[in-house]
Amino acid sequence: MWGVYILGDTMMLGATGDRGVADRGLWLKRIVAAAVLTVACIAFQSDNALAQIFISKEREKQMGRDLHPKVLEEFGGAYTGSGVDAYVAQLGAMIANFSNDPDVGYTFTVVNSPIVNAFALPGGYVYLSRGTLAIANSEAEIAGVLGHEIGHVTERHMAKRFDREIGVGIIGAVVGAVGGSDLVTEVLQRSGSALIRSFSREQEYEADLVGVRALADAGYDPYAQADFLDSLAKERELVAKITGTPFDPNRGDFFSTHPNTGKRVKRAIEEAGRSASGPSTHPRKRDAYLNRIDGILYGDDPAQGFIRGRTFSHPTLRLTFTVPERFYLTNTTTAVYANGPDSTAMRLTADRIRSSDSIGAYLRNEYGARRNIRIQDIQTFRTKSGMPGATGTYRVQSNSGTRNLRFVALQYSGSQAYLFTFISSPSVTQKYEPLFRETAMSFRKLSTFEAGLLKPLRLKVVAAGPSDTVQSLANRMAFRRFKEDQFRFINSLDDGEGVVAGQLYKIVTE
Repeated sequence: MWGVYILGDTMMLGATGDRGVADRGLWLKRIVAAAVLTVACIAFQSDNALAQIFISKEREKQMGRDLHPKVLEEFGGAYTGSGVDAYVAQLGAMIANFSNDPDVGYTFTVVNSPIVNAFALPGGYVYLSRGTLAIANSEAEIAGVLGHEIGHVTERHMAKRFDREIGVGIIGAVVGAVGGSDLVTEVLQRSGSALIRSFSREQEYEADLVGVRALADAGYDPYAQADFLDSLAKERELVAKITGTPFDPNRGDFFSTHPNTGKRVKRAIEEAGRSASGPSTHPRKRDAYLNRIDGILYGDDPAQGFIRGRTFSHPTLRLTFTVPERFYLTNTTTAVYANGPDSTAMRLTADRIRSSDSIGAYLRNEYGARRNIRIQDIQTFRTKSGMPGATGTYRVQSNSGTRNLRFVALQYSGSQAYLFTFISSPSVTQKYEPLFRETAMSFRKLSTFEAGLLKPLRLKVVAAGPSDTVQSLANRMAFRRFKEDQFRFINSLDDGEGVVAGQLYKIVTE
């Protein structure tokens, strides 16, 4: 239908006297474009595999190269501490040899992010976060994660997404018709996080199965894949415990690109059972792996700020604030988030204001106007440390229902401002408003001395002594609360499971 309309329009242009002669080149271009678009409509409607031809493997490789710097920028850059980058690259290359397409020419990168995640881009660009290395407990587990992401590459899941999202408009990029822009290039301008959002459930299952088969073929215990997925579920369980919210093992991670972990564990186990002959005797290389990651950063990089319990501090930006009890902080390169009970949440971002404006005028005329929203009930105040602030409210309809937003803008100095967004459902807003106010009022500048005291956390691998227990090792962890829970999580120990004398375990220290 789309192609027919375009074709009709170009025919009318060609029949309008001198203008038709003058526009003959444009007329011919549109005829060609219309024909290709008509074929494209049929292809996209009838067979997604047929549509796949419009993104070649060569184009995928170029897309990966174009996106690579953007991903590094968004996810904290590449991490090279303790030589883990070379280790992961070597392990990934070995696993790729057992994939469905070993000749892609893979590039493996450890990104400097504490968030547990892994993802792949077109053309064989595979990324593993530093946070993923921290919670894995064997080389086989990391090999399984890499095999999963390699599966996304070999099955061309990202290319299929581009086909689906760009639709017939991709033809303009392929044939350069009608003077249109390269829509693939336009898509590449999106943020890295937007480009690596969740694949479909079936694509995740498909990548799981590719990873499990590669593990078995490479000689590793294929059950390691399922064990790592189980660790992802344990991470959500830990967050639920800290925030005091119900734990749903089938709910997708907020920051992860891999949904429905609970269901996928079962399917990966089934596939592992078909890939292994009886009880597995294949190695996991646990001790070798733990020795490789000994000393890596845990949690936030100093350049991105620190989370210590309920307090976030940034030594370079010289700021700090504390969230309420049962709120769980997460730091990214662009914002600080906190999830709390009763589906409450908050976010802190940085912004610039006109230094001549009051903080109240900024909230109303700059921040609100840029987002096309009218912030209500704007009031000005000063924090406990004397910093000028302004606050206002806005109600929004979301997929989860009505949500109340409380904006709090703080003028740090001159044109530098920071903005809290507090989110709550109307039924609990009154209950949490005092806690939101307490968080905003705690925001202050760090002194040079305070900033100098902040040290990063690191993983330390230790051998359990004859008298060691879970509690004794957990007490060595650099956390104020939930020490035993944190210790069990990073070492993948079930409730009631003890430590074994002489065996290696991870602890987190300053």
